[in-house]
Amino acid sequence: MPLTLAVLVILSYIVATGLQRVEVARAEARLTQSAMNTAIDYDRLEQDVLWRGLLETNGRQINPLSLSDFVYMARNPNNLWVPDAKAYIWSPTYADLTAELPRALVVVQDEATKIDLNQTQSEYIRFIAERANLPGGKDRAVRDLQAYIAERTPVAMSGDGSLRILQRSGLQDPVEICSIPSWSGWELCKTPEKLRELTTAGVGLVPNIRIASPEAKTFLLGRGFAGETGTQILEMEWVETRVNYGFYSPVQGLGVGGERFTVTILPRGAARALRFELDARVQETGLPYAVRARRYLPAEELKDDYRQRFPSAIRALETG
Repeated sequence: MPLTLAVLVILSYIVATGLQRVEVARAEARLTQSAMNTAIDYDRLEQDVLWRGLLETNGRQINPLSLSDFVYMARNPNNLWVPDAKAYIWSPTYADLTAELPRALVVVQDEATKIDLNQTQSEYIRFIAERANLPGGKDRAVRDLQAYIAERTPVAMSGDGSLRILQRSGLQDPVEICSIPSWSGWELCKTPEKLRELTTAGVGLVPNIRIASPEAKTFLLGRGFAGETGTQILEMEWVETRVNYGFYSPVQGLGVGGERFTVTILPRGAARALRFELDARVQETGLPYAVRARRYLPAEELKDDYRQRFPSAIRALETG
């Protein structure tokens, strides 16, 4: 009798342990499936946003019947492409994709609205260093940044003596500037995402004040800038500033943007938001576009920021 009871106890323990392992395995499978579904949602959203950006920059042409508007070379999109750094609920590019995409908040910022750190003029760099309130000497900051950009842009020649297109030119990510000792004391280096929102590692253009972001206008012209009083006054202030600092040229700063963007995607209920940079230009490697600096941000921290800047968009995301 005692032996029988012992056997039953052992069997019960084995069965209970087996059932527990089955439940644990099921829970892990559910978590894995949930993670896979989330990854698929991110991928669908990212692909649709990428297609929409490329459609807007490379997929349209002037309407021959009316030179004031465009025609799309693919199907006409169903949504808006708003690269003004404001948040809005993403509408799928085509209406028949509605059921496939989760509800998400999207922010698209044209890189031309930011401050380009790849401009190598000494006077311009000294101006940026002064605005950044660097603790070290400005002359050293100028020399160090110019040397860093030159190191990332080596002179390269092909065998026949003709110039070969370089794949790397200057800073690739604006946060790289924080690795330079004379720039590491910049207050924004403590918050890399804030630095990326203000600056870009572009092709060396002087900022276009007409389409600059509010943060960039404040940085370039000071907190008392008269941007609210009209574009002409704003441009006059920017010309005067550039003349005073010695980097004025009537040609520079006239770009219209529309080729490089920073995109943030925040799906409803997600723990993380996705942010990446889209370069819609044909690359040196022959590829039609590039996606760089893909990174994930804590969703709750981003929501706290957006609640102050875009309260109606956050409400639409959470209640829609």
